[in-house]
Amino acid sequence: MSTQKKAITNMGALVIVQILNYLLPIVTIPIIVRIIGPSNFGSINYISSIVAYFVLFIGYSFELSASRSIAMNLGNQAKLNRIFSKVLFTKIFLFIVSTIIFTGLIFYSENLKNDLLLSIYTYLVCVASIFDCNYFYTAKQDLKQVALFNLIAKVVLNLSFLYFIRQKNDYILQPLLISISQIVVGVGSFYWAIRLYTLKIIFPGLKAIYRMIWEDKILFFHSFAHTVYTTINIIFLGYFSTLAEVGFYTAGWKLIILIQALLISPLGVVLFPIIGQAFGNSKADGIAIIQKMIPIIIFSTLAIAFGILILGGFTVRIFYGDKFLESILIFKILAFMPMMLALNMLFGIQAMVNLKMDKKFFLITLSAALINIILNLGLIKYLGSPGAAISWFLTETYCAVAMFTILTKSNIHLFKSEYFTFEVLSANLLMVKDKIRDKLKKTDKQHKENN
Repeated sequence: MSTQKKAITNMGALVIVQILNYLLPIVTIPIIVRIIGPSNFGSINYISSIVAYFVLFIGYSFELSASRSIAMNLGNQAKLNRIFSKVLFTKIFLFIVSTIIFTGLIFYSENLKNDLLLSIYTYLVCVASIFDCNYFYTAKQDLKQVALFNLIAKVVLNLSFLYFIRQKNDYILQPLLISISQIVVGVGSFYWAIRLYTLKIIFPGLKAIYRMIWEDKILFFHSFAHTVYTTINIIFLGYFSTLAEVGFYTAGWKLIILIQALLISPLGVVLFPIIGQAFGNSKADGIAIIQKMIPIIIFSTLAIAFGILILGGFTVRIFYGDKFLESILIFKILAFMPMMLALNMLFGIQAMVNLKMDKKFFLITLSAALINIILNLGLIKYLGSPGAAISWFLTETYCAVAMFTILTKSNIHLFKSEYFTFEVLSANLLMVKDKIRDKLKKTDKQHKENN
């Protein structure tokens, strides 16, 4: 398989998995939330947000660091065995540490203690993190394997929701089913990687484990800081307010994430490779393509924002039912969030990282986490779930403004007024359309050649 076809296959596989991750819940969530109600929905999301930090801790950014190491040693089987083994045993060590900490949290937190089974069932997903070896498939550019595992798991999982969750008290089964499905996928992909790449597991020693944790700490701290300012709202809301408030907030929050995944992310899949290729040619080409993309991003997300403001109430009623009417305000407060998220991806990952401004990008992420914590402590106390929504929006807005300011001070000007005119915008949209058409033609041609 050619490198180009492999890249397109991998991109297609990732898009399919990403769409399924959010498309299948469109069918199941409206049914499930009507059965379990806002409080139980809030309990699930509150505990899931806490467990997400342990999943992050066990994963320790190996999807970046380990993938990079494997990609650099593809022809050395002995080194591949060592890297694979070090990641595995480091994850086991981090899982043990996580389990000790989580056990302590159960005794400290009333919300976790009162819903002990839910807490345990949710935490079981951390077992799947031990066996997750997507980093290896990524380095090997063989992501269609991961897509297949996830496709089967997502379909079975969502059908299980509909079969097992029949009454209000069945809400504890949702995280259990998620954990079981993730463990099965994790163990299956782990076993398949060993068979496919003839890997051997060798205990690396405690010193090697410690060294790996120390060397990858910067990447981990970056991921941790980003997770803090995107999910800490839920934890604070559950701690300082009620689980019903968590339910109302996460209902609106999940709709925004859903819109981001279904409408903005596909646009990114098309645009971002174009930007990356442009930066590969030259810095000037990369900046020029971002300048052309910004108006497309702004106008498309503006249309989404006004759609949310006009149809937000109708959407929440259809999706969640009348028990979640308080989520309408949350959804509308976050109407411009898809714009902020898209601009942050454009300014941060596509501009600052490609321009080797990693440290400044990390400092913005870290300061955003601290700002979000302060905002949440102040706003949740007085406003409840709307305060959490305002905190998230203000934090993402801060990130966009901070990144834009630093880029401008570095003499990198991403906004060009002439690109906002109807004629130029139309031309740039046609350019994107041509790029998509060319990709489809190449994919179709290669498919015919192989058949």
